[in-house]
Amino acid sequence: MYKFIFSAFEDEIASNLDEQIEVLQRHGIEYLEFRSANGKSVADYTENEAKEVLKKLKDSGIKVSAIGAPIGKVDVNCDFEKYLDLFKHIVELAHILETRYIRIFSFYVPEGEEEKYTDVVIERLSKFTEIAKKENLVLLYKNEKENMEAVPKGVLKSSPQSTHPI
Repeated sequence: MYKFIFSAFEDEIASNLDEQIEVLQRHGIEYLEFRSANGKSVADYTENEAKEVLKKLKDSGIKVSAIGAPIGKVDVNCDFEKYLDLFKHIVELAHILETRYIRIFSFYVPEGEEEKYTDVVIERLSKFTEIAKKENLVLLYKNEKENMEAVPKGVLKSSPQSTHPI
């Protein structure tokens, strides 16, 4: 016999956390990928707010399967050091919310300039990976049509089978 564990994008149910929890419970779904609630992206939650979310979820018998982080959903030419601080904040939230998984993306690159930015994207994703590894976390990559790897050459160049370290 197989046991399936279902997880839901809770913010596609409703924006209010209480309503999200009520619907998840009604349908017997015990996990959610936390992206946003109460009008705030997970990236905007403080550590104290995340602790409040965790308490509500635990009281309801729901666990966080992953953080649905907006990491990598920005222009590749962003201020990366500042952006790295945001990633580190999300790492802390993952620990607070008791999940080992953070979903990320791979940056928006100017159309037609994918080759120019391949090494930059790989370097940035590698920095995220190094931090995650030190923190015993797993990064889950989600491809999006405007991201670097949406272009077939980008997928090939950044795949684990290539010579790049990701």
